[in-house]
Amino acid sequence: MTAFRFLQLSLSALGVITALHAPTASAQSWYSDSTSYTDSMTCTTSSDSTGVTPLPTSYDRHEETSYFSEPVATADETVYVTANTTTAYPVTSWAYVTLHPTVTLDKTTSTRWLTTTPTIATLTSTTVVCTNDVTPTSTATVYTGTYTAIPGQNTTLPAAYPTSVACTVTFTALIHVWPTVQGTGTITSTYTPSTAGETTSTTITYTWPTTVYRSTILVTAGNNDIAAATATVSTACEATPTVTYEARCAPSNLIAEMDGQGLDILDFNPRFSFGGWYNMSYGDPSLCCQLCADNTGCVASVYWAQSDACLLGYVGGDEKCPEAFTYHAPSYWQPRLANIFQVGSGCGTIRYVPGG
Repeated sequence: MTAFRFLQLSLSALGVITALHAPTASAQSWYSDSTSYTDSMTCTTSSDSTGVTPLPTSYDRHEETSYFSEPVATADETVYVTANTTTAYPVTSWAYVTLHPTVTLDKTTSTRWLTTTPTIATLTSTTVVCTNDVTPTSTATVYTGTYTAIPGQNTTLPAAYPTSVACTVTFTALIHVWPTVQGTGTITSTYTPSTAGETTSTTITYTWPTTVYRSTILVTAGNNDIAAATATVSTACEATPTVTYEARCAPSNLIAEMDGQGLDILDFNPRFSFGGWYNMSYGDPSLCCQLCADNTGCVASVYWAQSDACLLGYVGGDEKCPEAFTYHAPSYWQPRLANIFQVGSGCGTIRYVPGG
């Protein structure tokens, strides 16, 4: 049953209408209505010991219709009459003048911005070429050094990771009804004719000055560029080579959740720039972290778990230990399934903002 048919039957059962919408000569009652819409969503998450990214999410659509009727109103008949008198309305004649004066500011300078793109760092990726007949099929990873967790960081990996999310989305249509019945009284509405009165002339002047400055100051500004380079190392390979990462890059030490939620960047340093390329550390946030540690000037690694993408963050300028960005833990991200961060080997920082 459609919402419209449902509304007809419901209102007829209440005895509030005998005609719909448009009153006619024989109509004794009618109604007007408006429809508003709301939606809500509830989700359940399935998990196992490995998890997947990006996280598959399904949506089941459910529709509901409800109505609310106002008390029945009474509308008396309106009778329109024309008055025997007239009123005069003023008439205005408009004239427009545009002036273009030249204003010379002898003691004033102007600023002109020049856009540049300076290269502030070079991101280098190393490719290993085996000189023997061995083709490694796996690696053994070891982590060296020590790591001190930041305040509030959870360094315990979860026993289970989300594998899918199933959501039910409910759309509700609320029909608001105003029923009306024809009254027995009458309302008189009087129309008074009007004619043109005295004409008033008005002139509007627009001034568009041309400003001449004594001198101009040139200011250089622009976005930073991160150059990309590759290096090749030739060596005799082992069947299972050992890969060494810093302790900060161990999966449990990566900054992947705070307050039980996944992470998102909040605000960047004005001189912040990303460097990297597609598939730089596909599927391995620890490698993304180590690339930042190996590249001078990298302040923080940013690994996006939903697409397995890695970018390295740099900050231009002369600041010795810059803060690259702030981040927060919004409620809509699952822990360890959004941004995964770690600082580089320098003294630069990133900062968590609770409730940001």
